[in-house]
Amino acid sequence: MPAPSERGRVVAATKPPGTSSKPPLLGPVAYDGPRKVLAGTGMVPGHLIGRVTWKRGVDDLTDTVKVKHASGGWSTLGMKSYEQGRGSFEGTSQHVIWLDEECPIDIYGECLIRLMTTQGVLLLTFTPLEGMSETVLQFQLAADRATLGHM
Repeated sequence: MPAPSERGRVVAATKPPGTSSKPPLLGPVAYDGPRKVLAGTGMVPGHLIGRVTWKRGVDDLTDTVKVKHASGGWSTLGMKSYEQGRGSFEGTSQHVIWLDEECPIDIYGECLIRLMTTQGVLLLTFTPLEGMSETVLQFQLAADRATLGHM
């Protein structure tokens, strides 16, 4: 594999392993002899998956994954969990952040900050099961928030 060039960084916040019924993004964890690998049978095909680093202390959870970009360069996919708290989302600018499931408001705010210098994109995919939470209210017009009793 050629040395990866940083084309962009992507952070995807994930739920704990084994809690999703959706098809996995990178496929299940497999073994190539003693080496842990990603099967590459998910949305990202195996031939586009480069170097993988694993979270310490959590079985079968990736930390970062290099993914071959259509431009020929490499993108870095970083995995985070809301349970790690806002601090784990601090520090680096990002091009794309995908928050899968509703996040705490402090993590949402931190993700917006990470995108400021790159004019990046934030994707949120969730059903508002918690009702009118602070995160949900960010998508309401100010006048509507006042009507709902939130400012």
